[in-house]
Amino acid sequence: MKGRVTAPLVVALLVIVAGCSRGETAEEAGEGTFAQHPGFDEWFAANPPAPYAASRAERELLQRYRPHLRVPGSASGPLDFYRDYIAHGTLVIDDQSWTEVDRERLAAVADNPDAEFRHEAPPVKDLQPTAYGRVRYSQIEPFGEFTLLQWHFVFRYSGLPFDLPIWQEALAQMVGVPRDWHQLDHYTAATLVLGPDETPVGAILQQHNHQRAYWFDLDLALPEDGRLRLAAAVRSNELYPWRGEGASYRTVRFLNANTVDWLVTGDASPPRTAAYDTTVPGEPVDYRLQYLPGTDPFYRFQGRLGERRVTPGRDGPPGAAYNTLPEFKDPALQFCAFRWPESGEDERLAALRTLLADPEDEDARARLLSDCRDFIAETIGYNAASRSPGHADE
Repeated sequence: MKGRVTAPLVVALLVIVAGCSRGETAEEAGEGTFAQHPGFDEWFAANPPAPYAASRAERELLQRYRPHLRVPGSASGPLDFYRDYIAHGTLVIDDQSWTEVDRERLAAVADNPDAEFRHEAPPVKDLQPTAYGRVRYSQIEPFGEFTLLQWHFVFRYSGLPFDLPIWQEALAQMVGVPRDWHQLDHYTAATLVLGPDETPVGAILQQHNHQRAYWFDLDLALPEDGRLRLAAAVRSNELYPWRGEGASYRTVRFLNANTVDWLVTGDASPPRTAAYDTTVPGEPVDYRLQYLPGTDPFYRFQGRLGERRVTPGRDGPPGAAYNTLPEFKDPALQFCAFRWPESGEDERLAALRTLLADPEDEDARARLLSDCRDFIAETIGYNAASRSPGHADE
């Protein structure tokens, strides 16, 4: 009788897990982690990660604009990835295991998709709140080079959204721990986008399996000090703008053409994976910054940085660089395309829906980029009429 009950429960859970695995991919087919999803090799070959950490000038920018962060009292972080997480556990590959694990040990097996780190939380949780800062650059024509300041916050485990339908919450509790759905959450990232003259123009926040862009003065007010004000959601740790009080946010497991309408507007029929993230007043976090090369295992580990669990979707994730589908890795596309349309922007919503269904659709991409360019031109005082013919919207 037990086996007959458990199997349907597991199947049901597959449609409610939000923010757990990184895509409907080879990982879910039992063929490795999300890092083996087709397209990543090509993306990183064309966009190789920096083999060095942030420079002195870049660190000054990351310190100057470091976000304000609030977390609920139940949060399992932010913490130091190597000191508070990797130092406590066992690294396993087939029949080999290591109990003393550090950056060098991880780096030695970072390219092995069979590598698995099983974290064992220490009894005394003397955490060192930390964010991992790095700087990337992206061209947005015709304006030039944009600077993207990114901070990753790390949590010991990742949970399900706090506001699930009652029956889904009950099922989740029968086969797991909703606040510890999988070990390690390091996709919790915030990016501040600076224009060519270092004018802040907006932000990109990782929320579950997708990126969401906010354009300053349209979607989000730019704080006087230029530092983002963020809140980590209860259980899931996902980052949302902090506006002075708790809030509820629609969320889905995957952003795609079938879920985008409900996620953006709330008017469409909710998908089966519909849920709500919740933020609370929480407490401000005083954290330090650390800087890692783009090639560090924190970003590029291809195995599992958390234990492999029986219930699908509960395995530990690969490195933080494998945070979205390869076709949406371009940060310029993330900033320009994944801003939620406002009420009445039906054409923009249609273009976003089309792009999600077909990332190669040039018309949809051009529409979203055109809107973005107009916004940027106004924000940085650029004369759009001076665009050269080679940079005309297509």
